[in-house]
Amino acid sequence: MSGIGKTVSLLQMELGDWWQDDRRHWCAYCGIAMRQKFGLGRPIPDTKATRDHLVPKAHGGSGLTIPACQGCNRSKGALSLAEFLCSPHFAEVRRLRHRNQWPIHHLWLAYALASLQQAEKLLKPPLPNNLANCNGSPIEG
Repeated sequence: MSGIGKTVSLLQMELGDWWQDDRRHWCAYCGIAMRQKFGLGRPIPDTKATRDHLVPKAHGGSGLTIPACQGCNRSKGALSLAEFLCSPHFAEVRRLRHRNQWPIHHLWLAYALASLQQAEKLLKPPLPNNLANCNGSPIEG
């Protein structure tokens, strides 16, 4: 296992799987309870449950997401986590001190995990075209 792989494993053990435990029901940033369903014809409120990409898609991120309400996810937008943690929106929602908001150090650990996974993905050499199918998977045989 590479150094990055070991670090990723350690971070995953420290953070656990927030999509499998109760943390998936609250916004990681502000801690409010999120809702999945709303009445037909009603506007979608800021409490709508969403998945926030820790490394924004606009920055080439893909995989790792955390639970975030629509209000926080919209405010974060394409900002990096560091930029968002310094934003007026984040300062305001943290001032309210909801008991289910993630501790700052857990947000940073999750961001470190996402960054390491992104780096690991970028370090894997691409397969030569003659060794891959159209979808990029190796040719069996």
